[in-house]
Amino acid sequence: MGCPVGACVPVLDDISIGYLLLLLPGFALWVAYGVAAGNLALIVPNIVAFAVGALTAWWALRLRREGAVAQGAGSAASGDEARCRHLAR
Repeated sequence: MGCPVGACVPVLDDISIGYLLLLLPGFALWVAYGVAAGNLALIVPNIVAFAVGALTAWWALRLRREGAVAQGAGSAASGDEARCRHLAR
């Protein structure tokens, strides 16, 4: 059975986990600087950015690992079909 339109866009290949992991320490440093300066305008958005970046990196790593396990097990399904099944859960 095919995927719903747009549900199986290969987004994982477009996410640079290395770039996200490079950004996270930068966000943490800006939070530390904001705390030292007592500036909420630096603290709040960088905490949010850190949380979103960390969640995105974790999620992408998790999905890539699941895809690698499914394909490494000799599954007859293509990577796109495996992603579709994951999204359908």
